[in-house]
Amino acid sequence: MLHPLAVMNIVHNKSRSLSSIVGISFVIMIIFYQMGAYSKVISASMQVYNELEFDIIVLSNDYFHMGQSFTFPRQRLYQISDISGVETAVPFYIALSPWRNSLNGIIRPILVMAMPINNQGSQVFSSNEIRESLPLIIQPNTLLFDRRSRKFYGPQTPGTTAEIAGNEFKILGNYTMGGAFISTGTTIVSDQNFQRIFFRSLDNVSFGLIRLKNSAHADVVAEKMRQILEEDVLVLTRTELEQREKSYWATTSSVGLLLGSGVIVVFLVGIVILSQVLATQVMNHITEYATLKAFGYSSLHLANIVLQQAFAFVIISYVIGFGLAVGFYKLTSMLAGVPIGMTTYRAIAVALMTIFMGTTASITSLRKVLLADPADVF
Repeated sequence: MLHPLAVMNIVHNKSRSLSSIVGISFVIMIIFYQMGAYSKVISASMQVYNELEFDIIVLSNDYFHMGQSFTFPRQRLYQISDISGVETAVPFYIALSPWRNSLNGIIRPILVMAMPINNQGSQVFSSNEIRESLPLIIQPNTLLFDRRSRKFYGPQTPGTTAEIAGNEFKILGNYTMGGAFISTGTTIVSDQNFQRIFFRSLDNVSFGLIRLKNSAHADVVAEKMRQILEEDVLVLTRTELEQREKSYWATTSSVGLLLGSGVIVVFLVGIVILSQVLATQVMNHITEYATLKAFGYSSLHLANIVLQQAFAFVIISYVIGFGLAVGFYKLTSMLAGVPIGMTTYRAIAVALMTIFMGTTASITSLRKVLLADPADVF
């Protein structure tokens, strides 16, 4: 329970306390929002990969991320197809292409994915909806369209016509996936239609998706592949790919660095604001603190009052900031089509940051209280 003096200090100047709580709440909300956006960037980096069925993936040695994947010779997949433990080795093609909105003519990039439409190629997606629809796009100039793509791509219902890189394509079906961070929309075509769009030889592969037999261990088979294949490719297990992608977007990409550093900056700003609030509160009542010392109250007792006051501010601000963050998450999901939700981990992490913020901000104010001398005041 709060000390009565701590409560009186807070309610003594209601307008000042309210403005302080609003300021700290705003900081906490921004921390939540920055962490949410940062987390979404990391998770979005694996959005498409999570929809693909593979145990090991083969990439170009020049690979940076999905948007800059580059290519490698399809022959590499033939080299590893006979390795013990390998069940299938399917070529997968991916690239960004301009998509023209058929209503207003505006052109935006869209992520185009392709694979051979055969027994093996039809199994690369984990979604049954996609697997069942793949036979539809064997026909020339046909595609499947992601219903989670942004509305600015134009009409997306089956039967409508779209334009990709100057070629007219007919939408024959929809699926639910969600674009990676590099694109706000995705579409699936056959490898033959991919070749028509990009005029690229199918002998140049973006990814090699390797499925293993049940008894095989991914780490063991991946090492065998590295020994056989040339140095122009990377061989990664699913776990290794996830670690690489998250590391790139978190520590190398400008977006990850900006959002990550933003959390730190806002956190430091929160400490400064709370420090100023507490320092002002203490200085406004320094005479009262000195008087209490003259009456025999210990410095520890007075320090406890300041700490209670600080934590009252941060707890109230945290609750308000939490509520505002949940609202902004929903607003972002609705307007930007980027699903961001509150997680238990994030709620606890920000709570701990808020407690640390309150503790750190109290240090300067505690020093003023501890050094308050009744003789100097009277």
